[in-house]
Amino acid sequence: MKYSFKEVLDSYPKTHIESLWTKYLVRPLSFPIAYLLVNIGCSAWMASVLSIFVAIASCTLICIPNYVCHWVGISMIVLWQLLDCVDGTIARTTKKTSSLGEFIDAQSGYTIMAFIYFAVGMVAYFDNRFLPNGVEYISIVIGAVSSISNILARLINSRYIYCALKLKIKNNTLEEIPNEDILPKDIMGKIRVLADFHLGLVGIYVPLLIISEIFHLYEFVNVAYCIYSLAGCLFASVLYAYKAK
Repeated sequence: MKYSFKEVLDSYPKTHIESLWTKYLVRPLSFPIAYLLVNIGCSAWMASVLSIFVAIASCTLICIPNYVCHWVGISMIVLWQLLDCVDGTIARTTKKTSSLGEFIDAQSGYTIMAFIYFAVGMVAYFDNRFLPNGVEYISIVIGAVSSISNILARLINSRYIYCALKLKIKNNTLEEIPNEDILPKDIMGKIRVLADFHLGLVGIYVPLLIISEIFHLYEFVNVAYCIYSLAGCLFASVLYAYKAK
C-alpha cells in the first residue's frame, strides 16, 4: 500500500510536546524521510532498530579525537533525532502501533542517553584547555557521572510507572495508560517533562555540541550537563520516593 505525503503529515498529533529545535527543524525534515521509508516498506520497528545502531555509531565517533569524526558523530545524532520522529510517524501513518513498539523506541533513546554524555566527556578530555596536566581524566569521570545519573533518573521513573500501573491493575482502578508525549497535569511532572524536552538531547543539546565543536567549549557543556543530570536524578529520586510514601 502506498501512502501520500498528506497522509504522513496528517498522522502527526498536535498534542505532542516538542522543543523548538525539534518543532522547527527536526520534525519538518523527518516527514519526507518518513514518506520515503514507509513507501519502500520500512516499518516503525525497523526505523527504531536502525536508530539504535545510529546511536551507538554517533557516540563512538564523537569519542574519537578527530575533527571530522566529531562532525560526522554530531550529524549522526541529528540523524538519530530524525529517526526518533520517523518511527512514530510511520506507526501512525500505517496505523500499526503497539506497546512493544514504544518499548523498542525507548530502547533506542536509552542507548544514546547511556553513552552520549560519556562521549562528550571523552572529547573534553582530549580537548582539555582548563584542567592542569595530570588531572584531565576528571572530564571523563564527569561525563560518566552524567550518563549514569541520566539513566538512573529514567530507571527510577520507569520503575515507578510500572509499579503504579501494577497496583492500579490489581485494584481494578486502571483507566488508561499515561502518554509520555502529553504534558502531565501535576506541576512537578510538568517541570520534569519540559526540562527533559527543552534542555535534553531532543532540545538544545545538539546546538550546544555544534557550538562546542566550533569554539572548543566541550568542557563547559560537560560540566553543565553533569550538574543537569545530577539535579534530574535527585529530583526523580525525591519526587517518586514521596509519591510512593
